[in-house]
Amino acid sequence: MKYHERLQCGNLSISDVGREVFLAGWVDALRDHGEVLFIHLRDRSGIIQVVFSPEFASQSICRDAASLRSEFCVALKGRVQKRSEGTENPHFDTGLIEIMASHLTILSKSEKLPFPVSE
Repeated sequence: MKYHERLQCGNLSISDVGREVFLAGWVDALRDHGEVLFIHLRDRSGIIQVVFSPEFASQSICRDAASLRSEFCVALKGRVQKRSEGTENPHFDTGLIEIMASHLTILSKSEKLPFPVSE
């Protein structure tokens, strides 16, 4: 992955659907639904949902994604996809789209935090 080609999370929109993008930032939140893992990736421009699924990523990428924790710094590549009807998030400017991850690099791990960063 070439870091100079990185895009900002908050600058993506519905017009980017179908585009392959390279993003980097911090894991803001995680939801594990068995074979599918959702993270909120945060950078200085905003937050976007990223999906790790065996449908789009290799088994090793999905395994690495399962090790992610809050505030890990990561870089990833994936395809922008429109969220299914009813799954949109009105709280984010990027709430109409999500990234279907195909590559993941853990840049830095974080220690377990004694309290949520939001407090």
